[in-house]
Amino acid sequence: MTTLVAPGSSGSVPLPPLNGGNALWRMTMKTVLTALSVALALALAFPAAAQSSNGNCAPPERFSFAFNIFTPNGCAGETVLVSEQFFVNTQSCTLADGSQRFRVNEHSNGTGVGVTTGTDYVVTDQLHAHELISEATPSGCPILTESEIIRQNLISKGSAPNQKFTLRITASIDANCNLTFDATPDTDCTGNQ
Repeated sequence: MTTLVAPGSSGSVPLPPLNGGNALWRMTMKTVLTALSVALALALAFPAAAQSSNGNCAPPERFSFAFNIFTPNGCAGETVLVSEQFFVNTQSCTLADGSQRFRVNEHSNGTGVGVTTGTDYVVTDQLHAHELISEATPSGCPILTESEIIRQNLISKGSAPNQKFTLRITASIDANCNLTFDATPDTDCTGNQ
């Protein structure tokens, strides 16, 4: 079992096994959902009552953190231990109808080492997410729309192939509590240029 561990933490979050064609997608989703949960909690903890020059938006929240995680390089067939520094910007806005718009942009950079071959990697990640949540309808469901684009580059400093991974996510919940969800992963394996 692979685990996700934050430096200095006393616990870990189990991740799915690294076998099967969707391992990178599952691990990326676990990381993204964790990061978005933290970012959303921060945004909701500091509601838009503190107005910025945008009128209806809270001032942007900015934070950074270091993180170590195991991630697969499906192009090289090995797991990579990655150490990254993440930089996150979030902002929430209250619209005239009372709905909340939430945005998060994240980028990171770091290094990694292949656990099988010892290959050194340079790693970059980006996440851009936008979410709109209305107040709950009489049926009890808030209307939600969300879109995310996640990109990860594992650039080999050795002979292993590079990996460029992109995941596009859209999700929505309508007034009748119907959920739609689409996640489209794309992996590009390129040689060293």
